[in-house]
Amino acid sequence: LYYLTERMVHGAEHSPWQSLLKVRNALLLALLTTVAAYLIMMLAPFPGIRQMAVFAAVGLSASCLTVLFWHPWLCRGLPVRPVPAMAPMLRWLAAWRRDKRLRIGLPVALTLLSLTGLALLKVNDDISQLQALPPSILAQEKAITRLTGQSGDQKWFVVYGDTPEQTLTRMEAFTPALEAARRDGVLKSYRTIPLNSQARQQQDLQLLRDATPAVERTLQSAGLSAVTPDLSPMTVTVDAWLQSPASEGWRLMWLTLPNGASGVLIPADGVTDSHALAVLAAKQPGIAWVDRKLTFDALFAEYRALLTGLL
Repeated sequence: LYYLTERMVHGAEHSPWQSLLKVRNALLLALLTTVAAYLIMMLAPFPGIRQMAVFAAVGLSASCLTVLFWHPWLCRGLPVRPVPAMAPMLRWLAAWRRDKRLRIGLPVALTLLSLTGLALLKVNDDISQLQALPPSILAQEKAITRLTGQSGDQKWFVVYGDTPEQTLTRMEAFTPALEAARRDGVLKSYRTIPLNSQARQQQDLQLLRDATPAVERTLQSAGLSAVTPDLSPMTVTVDAWLQSPASEGWRLMWLTLPNGASGVLIPADGVTDSHALAVLAAKQPGIAWVDRKLTFDALFAEYRALLTGLL
């Protein structure tokens, strides 16, 4: 547009190549600054934004090269016409030069307006505001949450260990802290898989053995015949549990790598203080708190500050 405007106004006075020499430096400067601004967006860790930045930079470069190498040949017959609204622009420039009140008052007014806007500026890095769901979808989501008792929040604890037994032991050691957090109102509920470690299974079996004589005496005193239960060890391993129907609905919460390292998810619902749960997880070995929304919010805030500083 810059080159075409130059040709439209001064086409009768200069050749196409002379017009190109007049606007070439300005075009290259505009290209350099604009492409640099788009390439800065390559710092963002989002593939879509990176692709857009590359596409825009390549497109602008190709457009500039088209102007430099093709427009002087294609615009030789462009008719010369007067600039539209030239008279109002000349009157405005004359008033700007002569009227001191306009020359000083307008920048001051714009500065005050900008400062007012900056004072009212509110930063919101909540990614959920980027795309609002339709009311019908929100109603369905609430209905599903009410019926299943499970929300769609991507918030959970990850318990991991070098072996499945270590993972289960850490989950059992972490459960009392989770229960205390629930009583304190930090979260509404949580879900752990219904499988104990082999050590806990042995402890439960020993408790049954210790309680068996008292139960038998109570039954005999009531005139009932007591049947000696089979209390032989029958520990349930993770592999056996995963292959049984009892694990249906829970299998996606467990993961075992080929080297034996394992992890289990503990979903948390109704979280009111994500930071407190992160601190709670940091106190326990092999526990990590994952809040996907909070993580993306922090990531957006970090890159917003970075890009603002670069710009």
